[in-house]
Amino acid sequence: MSGNWRNIRLFPGCDGNGRNSSQLLRSPRGLEGVCLIPAAPPVPLLPRLRADVPEAAARAFLAHLRAQATDRCLILDSTQAPLCLRAAQAAGWHLKEEAVIYATALNAGRWPLDPQARQLTADDVTAPELQGLLSTLDRAALTLPDGWTLVGLPDASGRLAALGATGPGGRPDTAGIDLIGVQPGARGQGLGQRLHAHLLALAAQAFGDHVGGTDAGNHAMRRLFERHGAVLTQQQLIFTLP
Repeated sequence: MSGNWRNIRLFPGCDGNGRNSSQLLRSPRGLEGVCLIPAAPPVPLLPRLRADVPEAAARAFLAHLRAQATDRCLILDSTQAPLCLRAAQAAGWHLKEEAVIYATALNAGRWPLDPQARQLTADDVTAPELQGLLSTLDRAALTLPDGWTLVGLPDASGRLAALGATGPGGRPDTAGIDLIGVQPGARGQGLGQRLHAHLLALAAQAFGDHVGGTDAGNHAMRRLFERHGAVLTQQQLIFTLP
């Protein structure tokens, strides 16, 4: 570190338990960044930085966070900080993935329920046909959260070939969707698009919005989001320690 960016200060935990800590980055112009390091190791670091923070300052702060928390990942979220990839890598962080987050207003009501979609029960999940499909899709250990509905879509032969689920997304009035996948031999037939539209229609019966994410390089899923009215709202760079 050099110049004004030496003034990175450690403050006591904000929750009074003496374990959480707030890391602050200051300069002569004021507060440049802040990051809470929670006591629970699985919680990732999610720093907030000024949009115009100099790269040298960002690099110094991210290096400081790396030294303070050696047991978790780092997320740079475009709604919280600039996506300063070069600064993070120079600070010793390893880029694991780049994610994009989309939001869909469900009150548009533009998606029809698919007449061929099947709502699946707990008994269906244990049936050999569904277990085989889940294994093919690398989701053999699937367990649905409370309040979620599992849906299947058949191919032209009538056999289940696509699976997805929807339910509460964790935010008020927001749905989550897990487009589990389409059997490899049935891909390219529009099943994924139909199932996604059906899940949006189901979600719209109980929620006002849907928020979902995918890898930035998953262009097929991104096109599906956009085709069904989703808007890109966030980008994330997710880092781990080498």
